Amino acid sequence: MGEPARDRASTHATLTTVTRLGRAARRGVTLVEVLIVVAIMALIAGGVSFFVIPKLAEARKDTARTATKDLRRVAVNYRALKGKDCPTIQTLLDAKELDIDSPTKDPWNQTYKIVCDGDNIRVISFGPDEKEGTEDDIMSGAGKSDSKEEK
Repeated sequence: MGEPARDRASTHATLTTVTRLGRAARRGVTLVEVLIVVAIMALIAGGVSFFVIPKLAEARKDTARTATKDLRRVAVNYRALKGKDCPTIQTLLDAKELDIDSPTKDPWNQTYKIVCDGDNIRVISFGPDEKEGTEDDIMSGAGKSDSKEEK
């Protein structure tokens, strides 16, 4: 007679454990819930990039404008002191007019170009399209202190 009571108790304990495990499994995260969270995160990332990427492009142009002004100032000083031909970036580096850490390439990884027309010195970045003589060129000198394009 003692054995059936023991069997009932162990069966009840097993059923209780199975029921608890079932409830725990039902409380877990479903694949649909995970996919919804991932979709929401993708929408947020897309919205952020929609606003950040144009700001990054404008920041690159501002960096190039500042660098062309600084390089022009160095080139004008070099030419005034040395009285030589139109300097290049390499000439300014060799003469130690520019630090090794000075920007010699624009944000699009193209070397700045220094052009001398008589007494006027211009420093040019070819801009985002990396082609000379286009509307997005950024230059300083000759009365030009920013890009050819409209602000």
